[in-house]
Amino acid sequence: MQLLKTTKSRLNRRRFWKTAAKILDTHPIHVREKNGVEIVSMVRHPHVEMYLLAIKSFYRYIPGGSITVIADPTLTDEEISTLKEHVVGINIVPVNEIDTTGFPSGGTWERLIYIVNQSKTGYVMQLDADTLTTEPPVEVLRSIADNTAYLIGDPNWMEHLQCSDMAHIAKQWHYKHIQSNAESIFGELDLLEDKYYLRGCSAFCGFPQGGPDIKFLLEFSTAMEKKLGKRWSEWGTEQLSSNIVVANSPGARVLPWPQYSNYLYPPAPGGLNQSAVVHFIGSNRFLTDDYQRLALNFINEIK
Repeated sequence: MQLLKTTKSRLNRRRFWKTAAKILDTHPIHVREKNGVEIVSMVRHPHVEMYLLAIKSFYRYIPGGSITVIADPTLTDEEISTLKEHVVGINIVPVNEIDTTGFPSGGTWERLIYIVNQSKTGYVMQLDADTLTTEPPVEVLRSIADNTAYLIGDPNWMEHLQCSDMAHIAKQWHYKHIQSNAESIFGELDLLEDKYYLRGCSAFCGFPQGGPDIKFLLEFSTAMEKKLGKRWSEWGTEQLSSNIVVANSPGARVLPWPQYSNYLYPPAPGGLNQSAVVHFIGSNRFLTDDYQRLALNFINEIK
């Protein structure tokens, strides 16, 4: 059974990448500036075609905004040229130019640091390369207009929690993963005494102008590192920190599910029929052919 599942996933992966390459045959998009709105993604090799699917499918519904790619060192010069060709006016920021002094490095921390700094002067959206936008993201458009925060989550975690309440819940789990371990010590940090938490995913979120600043993020990261030591550099700490920043920003909320979902996490009734934005989370990305199918539908629409 496991062998069959693995074989099917490999087949779905090959079919997806064959389809994704067709995005290179579509017309470029042109950046439309929009009063301090910015869409940020971190892109690495070989995810350029995946990212172009994400940004082209999302940007068609957005009234405007600058587009920034934080370029992983694995991106080749040819891939960067492809990005510039297909997103005319794109801003490329090499990841090693982002100052991480006092923070962990790697694990998308550079992305979060960049976004929090940028949100001092405007509204910033984080869009993962493995997302697809299939319908107008009405709630996101409203959040941009109202300067309110959002993130993508699941039906089990739709409401705000006091950080101390999140700690109480996480202590009952006895998990070894860094995110739940870190959540379990929230109650030990004076910095979080009056702060809130939303347990979501950093793949798709909005950071309004006027939320927690880089000073708060640094204080939080420093306090967590004192408690957790080297574990604070593990993959997953950036997502936890992003959740904290979003949750304590103006109007923060989890976007309605299943219109906004992490694919099969959990499975949505009716499949993807109600979806506006889907994050094809790595663990589930190729379990079915849905990613390939939706990508092909979108490419056919814009061609």
